[in-house]
Amino acid sequence: LALILSVVSTAQAAAPVVPMPLRRDPACVLAAAAWAMNVRLDPAKPLPALRLETKTPLSEFQDAAQRQWGIKPDVFLNLYSVAEEKIYLIEDADYYRRMNRDIADSLAHEYTHYIQVHYKGYTADQLSGGEEEAIHIQTWFRDNYIRGNAPPGAPSCPAR
Repeated sequence: LALILSVVSTAQAAAPVVPMPLRRDPACVLAAAAWAMNVRLDPAKPLPALRLETKTPLSEFQDAAQRQWGIKPDVFLNLYSVAEEKIYLIEDADYYRRMNRDIADSLAHEYTHYIQVHYKGYTADQLSGGEEEAIHIQTWFRDNYIRGNAPPGAPSCPAR
């Protein structure tokens, strides 16, 4: 987390955010992550609200991060907040370009944490133990949806 804070803090302090558009339907990103995790989604379970950096007060994010991580970051970061049932996403296009990533694969990462909590029984305190799986699903999503094609049988999630 400290390394991420360092990279993001430097980047965000330098210039205003130019948002990267979310080119994939969030419901399809969730379905793809669930498919990769071999989880069948229950339509009766509530979905987390999506809170984008340019449309969310920093103080709202900071309060959620404080409750979950015990720290109050100076900058916006990606977070699935268990208590609030919200996903906070960085939109900074420069950040994603520098990291060779996409906002949709960050969403897949945060949806993985949502699935860990709602389908695998993780608590907020256990999410750090699920980070390796979240990184794996994020990379899988990026490789198959951002840079390639959906695997056979997986949701298609075309760019919009």
